[in-house]
Amino acid sequence: MTYVDMNRITGNISYLYNYANSHGHAVSSVDVSQIEWTQNDIISRQFWRSMWFVFNRIHLAYGLPEASYQEPTGYALVNYVELRTLYLWQHIVEPSEYELLQSENAVQLQTEDGVDIEVGLLPIA
Repeated sequence: MTYVDMNRITGNISYLYNYANSHGHAVSSVDVSQIEWTQNDIISRQFWRSMWFVFNRIHLAYGLPEASYQEPTGYALVNYVELRTLYLWQHIVEPSEYELLQSENAVQLQTEDGVDIEVGLLPIA
């Protein structure tokens, strides 16, 4: 994973976290968007676990099954997190008619306030 992936992933989770809280689903956790990743940063397991905790608190706030924890390694993990983000977005954002744009490598979601959630699906080498 690169810092670009981490900024996208934490930004998406932050959007979902803020969306849930602003729509009456109290997610008792810390917003993970407080970090702006750079190419010199190293993702710690502690941060990854705390990010995953936030992600699953959003799931639970909506009565959705938790995403199984994965250690931060490889393309398969990035795809898993991205797909779970898309799953969560599709289940909590209302109305569900917001635009969903797909390409060969990514899915982009248009949110109610004009913010895009981008989900990059990476080829497994």
